[in-house]
Amino acid sequence: MLEVFQFINPLQLESLEAEQKMIKILSKFDTKVCYKYIPLLNLKTYAKIADKLTTTSQFSDPNYLMQLAFQMSIDHEAIAIQGRKVARIFLRTLQSAVITQHCVYSESLITEIANTLGVDVNNFLHERQLAKTKQRLTQNQRLALEFAITNTPCVVVLDTKKEYAYVMEHFNRDALLSFVEAHHHHLPYSLQRTLHAIDG
Repeated sequence: MLEVFQFINPLQLESLEAEQKMIKILSKFDTKVCYKYIPLLNLKTYAKIADKLTTTSQFSDPNYLMQLAFQMSIDHEAIAIQGRKVARIFLRTLQSAVITQHCVYSESLITEIANTLGVDVNNFLHERQLAKTKQRLTQNQRLALEFAITNTPCVVVLDTKKEYAYVMEHFNRDALLSFVEAHHHHLPYSLQRTLHAIDG
């Protein structure tokens, strides 16, 4: 079985697009895959995108962006108790609302999204206040350090037997194809075929 860790920036359009592309890729797999989003909380990362998010004075402040990304990441972890898949859908919906629709992040917004997805809202709001939810987020940051992840979007492909771990920074179609060409001797054929079949 393969494990796929997708390191993202919750406030980065490129990360949202990469998430959507990865969903498309994984839907074609005939190999079992464990797939997980990991928001990267790194101040340097948010400094890089501050200039791109100048719709308000707040969005030009890297510290504000990181606080907002942190809260969105906490929401994702809190909802993941009810299922990783629904948590990914929740985060993508929230990202789209904030990044492309310019919605203001608020408890009413996340509650509306959670209700739309059929999530137990009371449980979700409870989980997002717990220390253990923040601890899970901290553990994810340690994983980013382990793989030396500094940029987003980025994908790590790991086999469960720990025979290989490959990092694809600046995740896009070209990076995927280069990845297949470089490692085709080790990758399962089903994975190679799937990646080569990706549309641009």
